[in-house]
Amino acid sequence: MHKQTLHIFLFSGCCLASFSIFAASVNSLTEETGMSFATIIGDPFGDNITLTPSGSISGQNGSIFTGSPVSAEFSVKGDNNTAVSISFSTGDTLTGSGDNMPLSNFTHDAGSSPAFNGAGNLFFNVGATLTINAGQAGGSYFGLYTVTVDYP
Repeated sequence: MHKQTLHIFLFSGCCLASFSIFAASVNSLTEETGMSFATIIGDPFGDNITLTPSGSISGQNGSIFTGSPVSAEFSVKGDNNTAVSISFSTGDTLTGSGDNMPLSNFTHDAGSSPAFNGAGNLFFNVGATLTINAGQAGGSYFGLYTVTVDYP
């Protein structure tokens, strides 16, 4: 059985802050650390790879992981003690030397009711699921996704 090495070094996020003139506003949204799936030796039959917000990585099939995967880390400034919603783009893919690989199931660790603390800060980490296609070509892959923080 022959396996291809996929070098998933950097998966950078794009940040959006939503606000309204008559409502509270998000002052800044910064990606402090970019998401990286590190290096994956993909199962030849494909696999779904999950990177959690805490940075752990796992697959459903026989993929092998090397290197140091990293979840994305974000910092947000806004109004003290104010609730927000966090959402993610859909239809995102990683592109590289082979077929595009879909990303889905973005998750964060800000809890079910994210809110700015008393100093107007919110910090959270983001993970996602990467689908490796059957027979995926080895190489480096990159992509973008969007994080939106909004006042409900």
